[in-house]
Amino acid sequence: MKTFTKFGLTAALVCGAAVVNAAEPTYAPPIPTYAPEDVAPIFCETYGEPTELSTPTWGAVSQWTYSGTADGSMGVLLLSGMDQEGPIEADDPTGTVYEWVAIQLNPLIETKLYTYFHVDVYCNEETDFRIGLHSNHPQDIELYFPNIERGTMEPGKWYSIDYPIADLKYAQADNAVQEGMWLDGEKFRNANLLRIGNGPDLFDYSGEIYITNLFLFNGEPTCLEGKIIEPEESGVDMVEQNNFRAFVSNEELTCSANETIETLSVYSVTGQLVKSVAAGQQSLNLNVADLTDGLYVVAAELANGQKATLRIVK
Repeated sequence: MKTFTKFGLTAALVCGAAVVNAAEPTYAPPIPTYAPEDVAPIFCETYGEPTELSTPTWGAVSQWTYSGTADGSMGVLLLSGMDQEGPIEADDPTGTVYEWVAIQLNPLIETKLYTYFHVDVYCNEETDFRIGLHSNHPQDIELYFPNIERGTMEPGKWYSIDYPIADLKYAQADNAVQEGMWLDGEKFRNANLLRIGNGPDLFDYSGEIYITNLFLFNGEPTCLEGKIIEPEESGVDMVEQNNFRAFVSNEELTCSANETIETLSVYSVTGQLVKSVAAGQQSLNLNVADLTDGLYVVAAELANGQKATLRIVK
């Protein structure tokens, strides 16, 4: 059960319990595989959700709501009304801007402790995508990551994006983005808001955008420029991490490593353990004929103490 506060009201929702909208993503987002100790989750079911999400009292008419994938496998946030225009502020009828969504975070996220910001994005039509972090302390500062331009992401697919924290740029009052980074000293240490969208006549947003797996992390980024995450037609592609390799062919999962594989576990996209074996060898074959076709996560514990986690497609 998850609790989110919005406009002072508390709504408790269970993933997949809401009425399915035809526009909802038809398959699950990717499962993050970073070590939990390297991650600061904002909204990510894989790592739990210590951050309370709410809507600030100021802002435009666009909004966010808790939604899910049509198969009910994971919770996502739906950003709606992003293609509308509205007042600069809710109580200011003068001037219009492209809409944006603000999501308040509690507690603060210590941005300077991490090197990357991750988000998974799904849209039903072509869209720009711009996301930033907002700090009210020690001074009021908005910073944004580079815009993902309209046409870069194909509709109907999940995209994973890793932004370097160092790419955050300061946004002035007129929404122009300075080249100089404001990450020196204590000017931007803690973020207490997410800002998605914004910018008068600069960006062209889809009316609905789905996002999930929002977190900061330390580690090697896997999708710095954006990457489509969806099951491949062929399941025989080799994937590798930290000298641990895995692939599926002829109903068998083949795994190998430079070190002895102590234990091997296979999880479904919903996090359910479906197979586990004590290996005690550097390579092994595991029959997976009883598993339905789709995306799985293979986790291995090696004799040298390292752990490796890979996504494979059966």
